[in-house]
Amino acid sequence: MKRFALIISVLALLLLSACSQSGSSNVETYENAYGGYKFNIERDWDFYDLTQGASYSAPGQNIVFQSPADTNGVSAAAIQVDYTEGDGAEIMQGVFDSIPGEKTVTDTTLGGKIARRADYTLEIGDVKKSASYVYCVYDGYTYSVRFYAAEGTAETYLPVFETVLSSFEFTSRSANTETSAPDYSGGTLESADGDYSFVYPAGWGVIKNDGMPVVAPKDAGASVSVTAFSLPNEKLSYGAYDYWKEYSEELRSVLNGFTVTKEYEKEDEPRLGGVVAARKEYSATLDGAEYKYIQIICIRNGYVYSVLFTSNAAEYDTYAPALDGIVSSFRFN
Repeated sequence: MKRFALIISVLALLLLSACSQSGSSNVETYENAYGGYKFNIERDWDFYDLTQGASYSAPGQNIVFQSPADTNGVSAAAIQVDYTEGDGAEIMQGVFDSIPGEKTVTDTTLGGKIARRADYTLEIGDVKKSASYVYCVYDGYTYSVRFYAAEGTAETYLPVFETVLSSFEFTSRSANTETSAPDYSGGTLESADGDYSFVYPAGWGVIKNDGMPVVAPKDAGASVSVTAFSLPNEKLSYGAYDYWKEYSEELRSVLNGFTVTKEYEKEDEPRLGGVVAARKEYSATLDGAEYKYIQIICIRNGYVYSVLFTSNAAEYDTYAPALDGIVSSFRFN
């Protein structure tokens, strides 16, 4: 079954989130014509389509809804939905089995089809998050719906997740999966808010440029994404290394086989837009396949900036050198 080399982008959104308060209870219907499903979701939850690069055959294969952000620009809860072609029941069960600590696994339904559900507590150092994971196999595809909420907020946000599940319906799948092709001639990408820019090489194109800009080479399982998140007030004194120490523990708790493969001495670390940065290289196993990552993190004006190179193991050596040019050209505006 084809899985996505870019799942780490979803983790970046989830692991860097913090507390906020629930908003309107008004709901709207989200419908995914390519995936052949729809469900109800609260109107004020933010939507992100994390579909990136050639690892995907259609838009909307990997989406996230986040609860309304607080005054620091962070969210307490997220609901992720993705689908892949093929019967992934054995792989998904392996994911269930790998969940650490106590968990409750039950048989359920999704869109009227047989499904399995796991409810558990995700412990990240001293931080705990409530989590639920539901998957089913239907009509030649595997669907999964996941929920994460910061400790103490589950009672607020779990009803939104339950609404997604109870309203989930399978619909007719659109046969039209054509999307406009990016320009792969290289160029300069400025973030949608004008905060920063960088140069990407020939053979790479802009896959998306909203809250998380992404560039990727044509027909390859690799990408470079940039995320920016505000620091909680209690962490405003953090430097890049302080942040990496906590973040790496979070990655270790949710990524199978997470292994740091290279750490740089501080004097050898790159700067990102002139700001001191931490650079780490690591690997992980997703659905039985090995993926490799290079992540560069800096903190500027109370925000964490992360430049992340993601690749399947086979194409890593081919595309990793492009990251150095992207990082050296990175500029804050």
